Amino acid sequence: MLRFALLLTAMLVAPCALAQTPPPDLTLTQIVAPGAVSQPLAVRHAGDGSGRIFIVQKNGVIRVYKNGALVATPLLTISVATSSEQG
Repeated sequence: MLRFALLLTAMLVAPCALAQTPPPDLTLTQIVAPGAVSQPLAVRHAGDGSGRIFIVQKNGVIRVYKNGALVATPLLTISVATSSEQG
């Protein structure tokens, strides 16, 4: 019973001990106009030093933000078609 109580206490206290505060110089900037991207799910940088940012939308479109603007043509469009799925 004592082990259970210690485990329960550790589980309740651990999240508080791991909480982090953001750095004081952190700033967030909105880079895309509201409504320009439909239902964004993920945002990732290219990782190649180009400064490109990829924005994944729920409808399967991957948009590119480059040089301070949203590129007009999508990088990739993944369309989904399903019918009569039965498990």
